[in-house]
Amino acid sequence: MFSEQEIQNLKKALPTRAAYDISEQTGISRSTIYKFFNGGKVRTYCAQRIFESALLLVEQAQITAGTLKAKCQLILNEDQESYNGGKDGNRVSATE
Repeated sequence: MFSEQEIQNLKKALPTRAAYDISEQTGISRSTIYKFFNGGKVRTYCAQRIFESALLLVEQAQITAGTLKAKCQLILNEDQESYNGGKDGNRVSATE
């Protein structure tokens, strides 16, 4: 169903505590989840649910990381503008 390479790529992309989160979302035991990611045989139904849940976790982690990066850039750029921002080019501290 899924190639070993696809499973290993997905495993590498998973965030910390992924097995716990997948177990909570799917109701599948963590031992079955570990078996799936370590190349063991699991039922097709379980493999599909684990793979789908893992993909969603990776997607959520990427969205969260992107959102945090955007916020960081926005905040740091605003801070930099307030630091550099007088009309005459003089530095202005954030406390003034």
